[in-house]
Amino acid sequence: MIALGVRCSNSDVSYVFLTGTRETPNVVASGTRTFPKNFSSPQRLTWIVREIEALLKANEVGLVIIRQFEGRAKGTAYEDRVEAEAAVAIAAGNAGIRTVHKKRQGSLAKDLGLKGRARYLKTMDKSQLAGYVDMADKLQEAALCAWSALP
Repeated sequence: MIALGVRCSNSDVSYVFLTGTRETPNVVASGTRTFPKNFSSPQRLTWIVREIEALLKANEVGLVIIRQFEGRAKGTAYEDRVEAEAAVAIAAGNAGIRTVHKKRQGSLAKDLGLKGRARYLKTMDKSQLAGYVDMADKLQEAALCAWSALP
């Protein structure tokens, strides 16, 4: 089974495909797709759905885990990110994927065996996830999402 971890922002989508188990995770692919400039909101959301559908078709994904927005400030950046997260869920549904989870830091920590405390994610040993240290922050968040879903 391949797990797809996704981290959306108001300007791009970062993703990591993982296989294996929590003890031996393997990165299949990863990357960041930047939204086209000057797209209206509907065009941007359609673009996200198409990009994620293409990624899902290229890999045999069993489940999708989205890094959920945790900020408190409402406004355009918040709305853009939440809309992008919804577009990812729609793309997964269009691809026939029935399992889509949205996770916050606390639930990621709990699923990774860290007592449900988000602060423990910073000190967690991530050495078994090849290339994690060299990943950008958004890719690291996507990787943790996919990793948390592995058996």
